[in-house]
Amino acid sequence: MARKKLSTKDLAEPITAENFDQTMQALYPDGLHKEVYWTGEVPGQTLYRWFYDYVRAAREISTVRDDIAIDPDRAEAMADTDRLWGDLSTDFDSWWAAGGAQLFSEHDIPRVKVLNGRPDQEPTRREVGLLVAIPLHVSRDILLEQLNFVLAAYHPADALRRHEYSTAAIKLFPRERYPATDYEFLLKIWRAARPINDRGEQVKWWRVYAEAAGLDKATIAHLEQNAHADNPTRDRMSRAAKKLYKQAERLIRNAVIGQFPRDEEIERELRCVGIGSACDQIYP
Repeated sequence: MARKKLSTKDLAEPITAENFDQTMQALYPDGLHKEVYWTGEVPGQTLYRWFYDYVRAAREISTVRDDIAIDPDRAEAMADTDRLWGDLSTDFDSWWAAGGAQLFSEHDIPRVKVLNGRPDQEPTRREVGLLVAIPLHVSRDILLEQLNFVLAAYHPADALRRHEYSTAAIKLFPRERYPATDYEFLLKIWRAARPINDRGEQVKWWRVYAEAAGLDKATIAHLEQNAHADNPTRDRMSRAAKKLYKQAERLIRNAVIGQFPRDEEIERELRCVGIGSACDQIYP
């Protein structure tokens, strides 16, 4: 659900030159969370939650952190990330309520400012017009929205990359748009396969995919039969699982150094709305 575009219809009382500053502060408050503000979702359904889960997953399997710590710069970034996140022993909602929300809150929201808006400056407005300061590190949609409020208050008649200029302690990696990526499915693949890889054992990739996708036991047993024979469905699932595992590994490694959701190699990310649709791509 996208954020609803604000208009004068959303105001409890008409916006005027006298209440303009107070109204703008109420409409675009400091301390907001950009993903909640933009998407209209609760925090646990936004990228904030998945950022948390990916950092937490990396802490559960220390080998990935050991790999990263070899590089001094990445080790330092990981330490900074650890310091900010703190204790991740609880679920996301509990962590958020216990203070995590403050790390993602914005402390300096850019707003259009009227420079000659005082009542005694009305003659100047008639002579030279309304002088406004327009911040350039905010999306055009929000600027146009704010300018509509400016005009509503003063006229006599009736997207940078999101998070690029975030002032939050923990920032989401900036992008013009975020694909509908099934982060839960990616994380399931990674959690299942990484320990097997670390033990030096051979991963049954098709089975990792099947179990992550929630296929029933009978279907998995059917796929298990004749394991050494050619099986196009199983082969497709294996290829998909390997690809998704690599993507999850990149997301994990970037998350622990404070860059999420960043994936340098895959511009066209996995697009699906849930585990069912992810499964349907391989096994109708």
